[in-house]
Formats: sequence, structure tokens, C-alpha cells
Amino acid sequence: MKTVLISKDLFFITKIKEVASQSGHEVIVVKNEDALLGASRDPDFAGIVLVDVEKMPFSLEVLTSATKDLRANNCKFYSFFSHIRPEVGGQVREALGGEVIPRSRFVQLLPNIFSSM
Repeated sequence: MKTVLISKDLFFITKIKEVASQSGHEVIVVKNEDALLGASRDPDFAGIVLVDVEKMPFSLEVLTSATKDLRANNCKFYSFFSHIRPEVGGQVREALGGEVIPRSRFVQLLPNIFSSM
């Protein structure tokens, strides 16, 4: 199963890939809209998108537009953000829906996210 990750943070990309591989999952890191749409059409796509709100390679507006069909098809979104910027979490929750979690809590929940697939 493949999960899509939207992030530019090499530390978190490495951490997430490590946890995913321990659960037998693969993470595809996307850096633009086209890559996001291509990854979401992969037959092994698990229907889960992880979004690093602080280190997205594109704006929230672009992400919202690019994921419109994914959200309509009940893909699960897990977005994580810095706890010192709760207003960002609110903006993402309104735009994307799904789980919007402070970064430290996301790291704790990560193994559960992959084991639930």
C-alpha cells in the first residue's frame, strides 16, 4: 500500500518513511500538483494523504484545489502543524477536513495511522 506525503522537511520525510516501512507501506513524497494527482491514481494508493502544513511545497489554496476529487472520494487526510501556530491548524481543518494534529501528536500517532490501513 502507498501513502502520499506532502512535505519538504527531510527529517519528517525520513521519519515517516521509516515508520511506514516497518508496517509494510510505501510513502510517495509529492512536490507539485501533478505528482499529487499521479500518485493518487496509483492502483496501490491506500487513500491516505499526509500533509506537513508548515513545509508544503505549494500553497493551501493549490492543495485544496488539487485534492478536491480526493476529498470527494473519501480519502483520509492527516495534516500536521506546529503547536505554536494553532490558527494554521484551523485554516487547514476548514480547507481540507480530516485529522489536523499538532506535529508532536502526529509523531505519536504515526504508527497507528499505518497499522489502521
